[in-house]
Amino acid sequence: MKKILSIFILQLAILGCSNNQSGDGSTSQNSLGISGCTLASQELRNPDTYDGLVKLINALPKPLSVECLVSNYDAPLKINATNSTFSAQPSEGMGNPRIFIIKNNFIISVVPTNKPQTVVEFSYVNGLNSSIKGELSFPIKSNITSEEPFLEISYSYNGVAGTNCRFCHGGEVSAGGSSFSSSMITPDPFQNVTATSMKQELASCNFSEEPQRCRLIQTIYGRTFEEINWPF
Repeated sequence: MKKILSIFILQLAILGCSNNQSGDGSTSQNSLGISGCTLASQELRNPDTYDGLVKLINALPKPLSVECLVSNYDAPLKINATNSTFSAQPSEGMGNPRIFIIKNNFIISVVPTNKPQTVVEFSYVNGLNSSIKGELSFPIKSNITSEEPFLEISYSYNGVAGTNCRFCHGGEVSAGGSSFSSSMITPDPFQNVTATSMKQELASCNFSEEPQRCRLIQTIYGRTFEEINWPF
């Protein structure tokens, strides 16, 4: 009996040393979404390709908010946050950073905001330092086509088809269809926003005054997560 008890205590100690964190430090956080957001079937959740992303979006009720999309990525989320304003999707300060959610080779970039319309950026890493980029405006009010994530950033310059990403991301080349691949930019480590500070933002968040912002922070930092370094 003493041996069994010792093993049980050791297991608890190991769990307590996990790098995964949660919004309130507990291990009882719901790992599947937040209140008010519909969860798709398991085979549709956690997409790590553009095709999978489109299938998930089309399966969810509309209008679809950013937090309800993120809610369909099961915890623990792998995340990295930066206070970078050098982007078509700039942070809105230390309390509203660009938050990268990484699922295998697929990156979702969101910013907590109360703006009625917001942009979510996507990247599929297809090389050592290159990714296929996409973008969608939220809330999404109807089903989308497989090309839509690429059409929102489509831009012809001097008669050459491409994306508006080319002005910051070099080496842009066609990746098939309407998609283009270009270089990735590593977030500045000196602009990193820690999970500890974001958990403090969640603790002080006023859900009645900033519901959209607070719900997105809750979806990410109110569940278990793993804070990772770049490159991932």
